[in-house]
Amino acid sequence: MTLEQLYIKSLDIPAVEFKITGKYIDTVFKSGKILTSRYQAMLNQLPRQNDFTILQHSQTLFTFCFIKGTTAYLIGPEIINIPQVESTTLNDKIIYLSKRLNTTILEKEQCYGRL
Repeated sequence: MTLEQLYIKSLDIPAVEFKITGKYIDTVFKSGKILTSRYQAMLNQLPRQNDFTILQHSQTLFTFCFIKGTTAYLIGPEIINIPQVESTTLNDKIIYLSKRLNTTILEKEQCYGRL
């Protein structure tokens, strides 16, 4: 295992590493229960250049995409808990969704600290 793969594995979050060769996308490493085809669909929506992109699936659900050369990492989906004063029911939904997706709940500052 590479250092990057060991780091992702230590975070215990859903993630995937792809090797991009021309039109082909090969899965090198996968962690979590998210379908590989879902990750490939997300990757196909991104430009194939060296870049860092954050995909926002909902108000609190994000996937972090790193592309460097022929290697692409998609980390997430991760729930970023942004506190809202007027709604406590949203927090209950976030916790439920987190358990279903087997993801962790991060506060905004924790998210920035991990990147």
